[in-house]
Amino acid sequence: DCGLTSTDGHKYARVVSSRIVGGRQVVPHSHPWQVLLNDRGKFCGATVLNAKWIVTAAHCVNGSNPQNLMTEFGIHDRYRVEHSRVTRTVKQ
Repeated sequence: DCGLTSTDGHKYARVVSSRIVGGRQVVPHSHPWQVLLNDRGKFCGATVLNAKWIVTAAHCVNGSNPQNLMTEFGIHDRYRVEHSRVTRTVKQ
């Protein structure tokens, strides 16, 4: 079921945001393949490919040193303390 999520409209709440137009709040942790890529406070999204690899957009890592990159899994809201959060370093 990787990549498949419930599209039941009752599970979503409407989001009012200045950055996202027409977006919907997802059910917490319903996209487990989504990763937060943190480059010393500059954030990008990434996607899990398998147990050892993630993929992200080139502009997210262009000019970055892998030693400065952290991956954060299990996050629904990056501003809250979540016990599901797992942080890992990047090797390459």
